[in-house]
Amino acid sequence: MDVCLEIPMPSCMRDFIVQSSTPPPRLGGTYIDGLIASFGDAHGKAMEEVEKCRLLVHGPDDIVVLLERPATDHDYSASLAEFVSCSETLRTVDELIRFATRAQRNIQNVSVVDVFSLKPHGTNAPSDDECHDLAKEILQAKKPKVIIGCIGEIRQCHWLSCLNAGKIIGVLCTKYIDLGVNGHSALFVRSFHPGYCINRVNWCVESRIKLVYDFVFAFRAITGPVRHPSWLLSILSLRAKQSNERPSRGDALVDLLFNLRRIHRISSKDTTVLEARKEGVYYAVIVEEIFDLLWTL
Repeated sequence: MDVCLEIPMPSCMRDFIVQSSTPPPRLGGTYIDGLIASFGDAHGKAMEEVEKCRLLVHGPDDIVVLLERPATDHDYSASLAEFVSCSETLRTVDELIRFATRAQRNIQNVSVVDVFSLKPHGTNAPSDDECHDLAKEILQAKKPKVIIGCIGEIRQCHWLSCLNAGKIIGVLCTKYIDLGVNGHSALFVRSFHPGYCINRVNWCVESRIKLVYDFVFAFRAITGPVRHPSWLLSILSLRAKQSNERPSRGDALVDLLFNLRRIHRISSKDTTVLEARKEGVYYAVIVEEIFDLLWTL
């Protein structure tokens, strides 16, 4: 039984995952390490904070996950594993990577770049543009095949604004972007910040499944061209609905996800069920039938 982000995944998602290829070497590793170190020195950042930024970026060059301030209030002196475990965003990304690669990779061997590196909330320095410049230089040095954008809108005056795609509810968004280095292009998969669906009750079921799909698609795209499967439209059609009404189209996957959404919302209002859910009991008991049905689709 495949579960990710506390949501049972239909078998069509499981079957869409491909064997992960061997990650390539870090060709620009030393150069990138120097970029981050110089950036930290220029802005008077603590060595431990700079080191965590470097370690998150340290992964292979084939795929890059872009985030926004994944960890701002944590102990930078901790090991990377402890640092990740203390950040809900980084834990979520780690879980997504493990699911999308059948546990062959994790956050420690995937490059994670913060587009606001070394700039916690409420600080003026470094500037947003300086942070974006660093992210741009890292992307150009790595020349990844695929970029997953778990970020918001970038100001139009900056190069990274080429990653903007407007609202993404109910919309597939993948495109090739020119990194400006010897004509190298990367496939950009526009997603959203994990906190969007982890910390919100409304739409969290289909949003979580869409987030899982984005990572599965991105890692599959490393191996070659990929077409979006037809069943994804079922998830998007439900996610685009801004009401509690069941979609009119007769679709078994939509019906099941709709019921799962309703149960998830009810549980979020029930303290007793929530406590059970924390112990891993909730989905095993209340959603057992939906689990079985999803597994057969």
